[in-house]
This record gives sequence, structure tokens and C-alpha cells, in this order.
Amino acid sequence: MLSMQAVSQEIAVAKKIDSNVSLEKWPLPFNISYAKLDLIIRGYFRAGADNRLVTADDLSKTTGLNLNTLKANSRFLVSLGVLAQAEGEGFSLTTEGSGYAKVLSSGDEGQLASLIRKLVEESPLRDLANFIELRGASSISYEQLFNHVKTMARLPENPKHPRGLAAPYVTGINTLFDLLIKGGMLPAELRGARLEAKPISTMKRSSAPKQSLPMTDGATTLAAPGPPSPSASQIPISVNIVIEAKDPTSIKELIGLLKELRSQS
Repeated sequence: MLSMQAVSQEIAVAKKIDSNVSLEKWPLPFNISYAKLDLIIRGYFRAGADNRLVTADDLSKTTGLNLNTLKANSRFLVSLGVLAQAEGEGFSLTTEGSGYAKVLSSGDEGQLASLIRKLVEESPLRDLANFIELRGASSISYEQLFNHVKTMARLPENPKHPRGLAAPYVTGINTLFDLLIKGGMLPAELRGARLEAKPISTMKRSSAPKQSLPMTDGATTLAAPGPPSPSASQIPISVNIVIEAKDPTSIKELIGLLKELRSQS
């Protein structure tokens, strides 16, 4: 999980790339899940953005989402036609955006799918919709679609990260796929295809040769015993733990936990 500073740096890089590229690129969600993207839409509606301008700062206070992440995804929703942005920092819901928020509350999946398709087909993402339709939604693989989106969105590649992209961009692409799945434009099976393979165990194995049990015609003779095998507690194990601490209280609790674990070792 990236720190807030790292996320802010990724946003700054994306803005810099935008300023240096004149061609239109595909808009994408950024560092957010599909559920939280829906939370942003419902948050704007609840704040009255169907009748007045609402700033991302105001919405950050009510949703608890990071301000930079909220701004980046509000811009994505503008490109999708859910939001409209004023000259300042304010956003308002479009007619389609208000309808989207109401459908989310009603739980009408059929109407939601229809609305998503309409929004996508009238946005810059219509080229992606055409690509999927021409290739066949059930025929295209996750890797093919991921690489196509990565190329067409012209995302900053980084070989240090899996798939050559920083985690916020990978999350954004997966959220876009979830949106298209919700709209019936991609099969639900694509969600399972994106799961990473389980990491290989880092447990170190003994390099000592195995002891054989040679057989004779008359009896079984055991070979000379070798050095005793290490017990389970003696086998060195490397474990990677990722812990997210978003606020000072969580950080203090984390430090206390680490001190307690160290004292017990």
C-alpha cells in the first residue's frame, strides 16, 4: 500500500505527462476501488451537487477519502459525463450523474448497466468499448485488455513495479474493468482472471544430501545417520507483512505492536 506522499507524487507525475502530451488519452480511475468510486458519486448527490457546486475538499470531509485521490477521480467522473467541473474547484452532477446516483440507491442493476453503457459510449472511452466489441468480450484475455488500456492511456511505466505500473494505476485499470463488467460490457469472469498467482514460499530448505536406505538380499541395512534435521522452529522463514496506517493514532498503535513483538522474540 502506497503512502499518501507516494500517491501525491504519482498524481504529480500524471499531471506533468498530461501537460507534455497534446493527444487525448483515455481517462482512468486512480488508486480507488469500484465501491469507493460509487461512494464519490453518492457523496456528491448527498451533498446536493445536483443543485449546487460541491468542492472535493467538502466531499473529503464527509466521505473520509484522501483529497488528492478524490480530486483525481472527480476528474475521471467529469470525463465520463457523471460530473461537470466549474472554473474553480467546484463540481456538480450532470443529469446523467444525478440519475446514476439515484439508480445506485434504488439497486436497479438493469437500469444501472444501461446507464453505464450510455456514459461510456458518449465518453472518450467509447474507443475502448469498440475495441472490446470488435475483439469479442468473451474472447479477449485480461492481459490483452490490461496492456491495451495501459498503452492507450499512456501511463508512466516503471519497471520496479509488477506489470510495469505503479499500484495506483493498476488499481485504476481494475476499477475501470469493474465498471465495464457492471455495465455488461465485459464478462464477470474477468475479475477472477486478474488475481495474482500465490507467491512462492520463502522457506529455506536444507542443502544436506538425503540419506538413502540401501537394500540387500538378506536384510535392510540403514545408512549411517547424518546430521539431525532442523526442527520446524529452527528453519529460517522470511515473512513480508504490509500494514496500512492512515493516521497518527494507527501509527502509534503499530509502533507499540512492533515493540511488543520484538520483546517476545
